Amino acid sequence: MRSGRANICLLPGLDGTGVLYRRLESELQRNFETSVLTYDIHDGCYADLARKLMPRLPQDGPFVLVAESFAGPLAILLAARRPPGLEAVVLAASFARTPVSGGRNLATLIDYLPPLRPPRFLLEHLLMANDRDGGLAKQLQDTLADMPLTTLKARALAALRCDVSAELATLDVPLLYLTATRDRLISRHAGDWIAKMYANTQRVYVDAPHFVFQIAAEASAHVICAFLLRHPPSIDGSLVRKK
Repeated sequence: MRSGRANICLLPGLDGTGVLYRRLESELQRNFETSVLTYDIHDGCYADLARKLMPRLPQDGPFVLVAESFAGPLAILLAARRPPGLEAVVLAASFARTPVSGGRNLATLIDYLPPLRPPRFLLEHLLMANDRDGGLAKQLQDTLADMPLTTLKARALAALRCDVSAELATLDVPLLYLTATRDRLISRHAGDWIAKMYANTQRVYVDAPHFVFQIAAEASAHVICAFLLRHPPSIDGSLVRKK
């Protein structure tokens, strides 16, 4: 990160690689410094991920945490520790507690099953809806294929069992929540809960499926930029690059 400019820190989804953020990152780099905080391929629980990511957060200037789907609870856990320099949190198609009705019961059932890789057709249906994209589908398939099945299962269970509502309520920075209007995986109730638990939440609706950062990268970047311009950093340095 170049001194005096805020860093947009992208927390990847379930795959943990950031490969699926390439379109969004390209859009954000028009105005911001960006970095992707990849995950240890063997870590499945949020507590372990947060513990290892804390030392990797920027130490020399302002930054913003941006997280989609699985990464939302992780961003909340990190923000709740109030790292110096954190200016805002952005969540998209995400959640603060189990996003599925009866999620904990479902997790108990999955716990007894052997680790399985979800079929491509199901992932495309849930994540892309009618916005089928062959290149994106292949990226998704390739990144998941590189993940150990045990890690994939552990992260799915972590999402189904998660509840970081208490940590969410303690935040002290602005929060932007992007709702994907055609999301087949995360219901709008997830965003309702976040807004209920944390008053300093702004909600924006984006015409996209669950893969909002992938399918609607340009629109998402525009919303993020507009939000951050309304919440300039409290320390020296320009949040947005001067053009």
